[in-house]
Amino acid sequence: MEAFSLVEYALESAERVKDALELQERNSLHSAPMLAAKRAAFDRDGARGYWRATVDSWAPGGEPKYPVSTILVAIAYGHLRDSESCLKWIERAYTEGAPTLLFMKRTPAFDFLHGDARFEAVARNIGLP
Repeated sequence: MEAFSLVEYALESAERVKDALELQERNSLHSAPMLAAKRAAFDRDGARGYWRATVDSWAPGGEPKYPVSTILVAIAYGHLRDSESCLKWIERAYTEGAPTLLFMKRTPAFDFLHGDARFEAVARNIGLP
């Protein structure tokens, strides 16, 4: 299952959400209702729909309904280009001490935040240039 998750993440990072969704469906990587919601959203609204369904399944109303990585929620919001929500989850990941923040400046979903004062403050706080 771990290998599928890494491939899923790589496909999503490369903005190949259709391929990521097909991998999820073929290998039952998520619950059937979650996959159905992602598929319907993707078919209706493309990648944006996929990411919205992902966020809604993880953190409806902005709060996780079950344990989920804060950085993954931030990445999903990054793909939606929702800077306020993305930064909120990045700051939350920082507060939790998420080690994956070390890669925040290399995460494609965060590219649009480079130069943002809050993004750069987190980067500085963890020792990134």
